[in-house]
Amino acid sequence: MDKKHEKQVMDQLFDEMKKGQVRTYSEMQQRKAELMNENQSPDCVIKVKNTNKLLPKIISIVLIFICVVFAVNFFSGLRMPVTQTSYNSFSAQNDPTQTDTTGRSFSVTTLWKKWYITPVADYKIVAKVKSKHHINFFQDDASLLGKYDLALAWGELVKPEYDEYIKYFQAGRRYTVTSSSDCPLNMDYISTHSANNHIIAANNGVLRGVRNIKKEDIVYMEGYLVNAFRKGSGNNGYFTWETSLVRNDNSYDGGCEVFYLKKLQIGSKTYE
Repeated sequence: MDKKHEKQVMDQLFDEMKKGQVRTYSEMQQRKAELMNENQSPDCVIKVKNTNKLLPKIISIVLIFICVVFAVNFFSGLRMPVTQTSYNSFSAQNDPTQTDTTGRSFSVTTLWKKWYITPVADYKIVAKVKSKHHINFFQDDASLLGKYDLALAWGELVKPEYDEYIKYFQAGRRYTVTSSSDCPLNMDYISTHSANNHIIAANNGVLRGVRNIKKEDIVYMEGYLVNAFRKGSGNNGYFTWETSLVRNDNSYDGGCEVFYLKKLQIGSKTYE
C-alpha cells in the first residue's frame, strides 16, 4: 500500500471517529479494512485500467499479424504456375548446359557440421518442377545442407499433354518416374529428360526462392554441380555426397544431381 493511499484512508477514518460513527477499536479495524478495499489508490486503479485496455490491443495485433502471414502464404500458394519456357537464351526445350568450372573448393558450416564442397561443373537449366520434396530435419546427414529436392523435367516433358501419361514421385532422397503403356514417349526419353536435384542454396535469398517454387513452375537455375563431404565424429570416417554428371543414370545408383544453386528465376522474380 502506498503512503498517499494510506493517508487518505486514515484521514477519512479519523473524520468518522470525530463524528461518532466509529466508537470502538474493533469497529475502527473493521472500518479501516472496508476503506482499504473501497478506496484503492488512484494510481493503482489507473494502472489496472490501462492494463485492461492494453491487453486486448496486444492480442488484436498478434492475431492480425498471424492472419496476414497466413493470408500471404495462402494466396501465394494459389498463384498459377509460371509457364514461360525461355529465360534469356536458355529454353526448357533444350538439355541443361553443363560446362567445365573454374570454381574453387569451399566449406559450409551447418550448425555443428562442417562440409567441404568441390564444384565439378558449371550448370544451367530451364526446367519444369514436376515434384518438390522438403527434407525433414535429421532425415539424413545432409538434411541441413540440402533442404529441398526438386524433380525437374525438360524437353518434351514440359508440354502439359504428356502429364496424363507420366507420374513423378519423390520419397526420402529418391525419385521415381512411371508412364502408362499408351504414353507417346518411351521410358528412355523420359528418364534422360528428367532428374532429381538435391538443392544446396547458396544463401538465404536463394533458399527463400526455393521455398516459393510451386509444382509445375518452369524455372531457371544456375550454379555448380558439386561433390560434398564431411568428417564423421570420432573414428566414424566421413560422409560423401557426390553428384551425377550425366543425365542417363537414375536416382537409385547415385544418379541425382547435387546442385549448389547460386541463382534462381521464377518468372519475373530473381533470387541470388
